Amino acid sequence: MIIWINGPFGGGKTTLSNILVSLMPNSVIFDPEQIGFIIHKTVPESRTEDFQNFPMWREHVILFAKNLEQQFEKN
Repeated sequence: MIIWINGPFGGGKTTLSNILVSLMPNSVIFDPEQIGFIIHKTVPESRTEDFQNFPMWREHVILFAKNLEQQFEKN
C-alpha cells in the first residue's frame, strides 16, 4: 500500500509521515523530494525550474515507487 501525503510547505507532512510509520510495521517513508535534489545536482537544465515540473522527476518518482513496492512484495 502506498499512502501519498501532499500539502503545502510547513503543513506537517513529515510529522504525519513519522507518526504513520511508527504505527505501521514494516513501513518506510519515501520522500520524492529527494529524487528532485539528485536531479538538481546532476542535470544542469533542471536548476532553472521547480523539479516537480521536470519530466525526469515525475518519471523517476513513479519508477522508484514501483520498485519499492516490488521490493516489499519480495519480503
